[in-house]
Amino acid sequence: MPAPGFPFLTVLVLVPAVGAAVVALVPRRAVSRWLHEIVGAAVALATLAVAVVIALRFKTGDGGYQMVSDHVWAKQLGIHWSLGIDGISLFLVVMTALLFPLAVLGARARRDPRSFVAWVLLLEAACLGSFVSLDLVLFFLFFELTLVPAYFLIGTWGYARRGYAAIKFFIYTFAGSAFLLVGILAVAFIHQSQTGVLTFELPALMRTHLSGVEGVLLFVAFTAAFAVKAPVFPFHTWSPDAYAEAPTAASVLLAAVMAKLGTYGIIRFDLNLFPGHPHPGPGAVDPGGGGHRLRGPGGLRPTRPEAPAGLLLAGPDRLHRARDLRPQQPGAERRRAPDGQPRPDHRHPVHPGGVDL
Repeated sequence: MPAPGFPFLTVLVLVPAVGAAVVALVPRRAVSRWLHEIVGAAVALATLAVAVVIALRFKTGDGGYQMVSDHVWAKQLGIHWSLGIDGISLFLVVMTALLFPLAVLGARARRDPRSFVAWVLLLEAACLGSFVSLDLVLFFLFFELTLVPAYFLIGTWGYARRGYAAIKFFIYTFAGSAFLLVGILAVAFIHQSQTGVLTFELPALMRTHLSGVEGVLLFVAFTAAFAVKAPVFPFHTWSPDAYAEAPTAASVLLAAVMAKLGTYGIIRFDLNLFPGHPHPGPGAVDPGGGGHRLRGPGGLRPTRPEAPAGLLLAGPDRLHRARDLRPQQPGAERRRAPDGQPRPDHRHPVHPGGVDL
């Protein structure tokens, strides 16, 4: 078994990246066209093996990040090669490592397999790096790196309108990422003004105090990039063209892996950096109302047990709950028994089994 300090996550990211470079450097004419696909499949399967080892060594009972690799990358700029994995990113890592070998083996390129396989492996490295990055600058670099191979996969091996779809995909996602870069720099500089330390590591930036206006503006900046990637309405208009014109392998990877990057970014960064501000989704309600409140770095927390009007609660009391939330008829208080249950009468019959009719 490897030593406890073995950099599993670094190896996970570097294996497909190095494999992409090896495939790209092998000349086309020196070998048969199928050799590039064999090498690409072997690299993707090796990456899957590393992901399986990580999943087996993951301690489900421990909270926080595991198998952390933290090395100073640019000391003056506060940038670290910081990787870590938790229960959220573990499933995404295993899913990514499983889908890429299927894409290489099951959807072969019609032409130029060397370039196709190299771009697919580079895309895998960028996606895996995004899912395990704990430094925001490192995450941004991996997040943006996914655009390059995806652009060439759509634009080179796509269908009739592949050029239009590739350019539209790139412009939308790149424009959204500009807001993300501004937001990352703003959070880091606010943290530096409060602590005197410039860092882009997520655990440290989670302790940054943000005013109401700062939090809202930064939340919007981060979410703009993630909403485009997800994609979330109304930033989704690039996706029908990209999915329709992309080759089979790229279409699968766009929908199954890259779309998860946007949702992952909202969960990982929005809920941790801006826990006191409303977030998109069914649980994003007024913090002062019922339902859920955004409280602390844990994100959504259940508060009072009251449910919104019209919601049927799960469990034996769900019909009673729906009944109690109806507007009461005149005189309903007079028909209530001492235990608070409505008395049956001819205007409001109740089934003998207790189910409101």
